[in-house]
Amino acid sequence: MASATLYKFSKRKNSTKQPTGTGTVVTLTLKSGTSFISPTFLLNNSGKPDYNYVSFEGSYYFIRDIVSVRNDLWELFCEIDALATVKAAILASTQYVCYSSSSGNT
Repeated sequence: MASATLYKFSKRKNSTKQPTGTGTVVTLTLKSGTSFISPTFLLNNSGKPDYNYVSFEGSYYFIRDIVSVRNDLWELFCEIDALATVKAAILASTQYVCYSSSSGNT
């Protein structure tokens, strides 16, 4: 069992935005044989959870589906939000944007 924070959060595609505020701290269990890229969490919760984003072990995940297993036990099928997870590394790096003069994009 581990602690995670659930959020109701919206963001644009290809954004490094991370949730602000406290969220709802819950105790989750990782389903056996799950990956950290697309994990499945087990959540004991009375009533259907209405969250769409989770922070767990320093990574951020979109909740893609919520499935009822039995009374008050839910499976949260998640997918990593890679840009939010590595935001600090992205901001600390230097990139150069190159344009192609042959394709007409200046």
